[in-house]
Amino acid sequence: MATRVAVLRQLGEQIRLREAQLSRTITFEMGKPIAQARAEVLKCANLCDWYAEHGPAMLEDQPTQIAGAWQRFRPLGVILAVMPCNFPLWQVLRGAGSMLTRAALT
Repeated sequence: MATRVAVLRQLGEQIRLREAQLSRTITFEMGKPIAQARAEVLKCANLCDWYAEHGPAMLEDQPTQIAGAWQRFRPLGVILAVMPCNFPLWQVLRGAGSMLTRAALT
């Protein structure tokens, strides 16, 4: 899990380092105002940080109300997502961030 957390933190850092380039690309390709594109890029970097901090705890085994029983979180397989195109970076990272965290369990 520590490796995945490090990857998520590095991803957030790299997104921040490339904020201007990513924002310009979103604006050029989508026609989104640059201020909105910047906000989207920074939101993605913040999401990576959030998953790095909170993801591992979300996946810990949890006791249930049944004595001796535990709930485990394990990947189930492929995820299908139909997404709008007006948040190109956010839509990808919204799904990929959680999958990077969960992939550590396999």
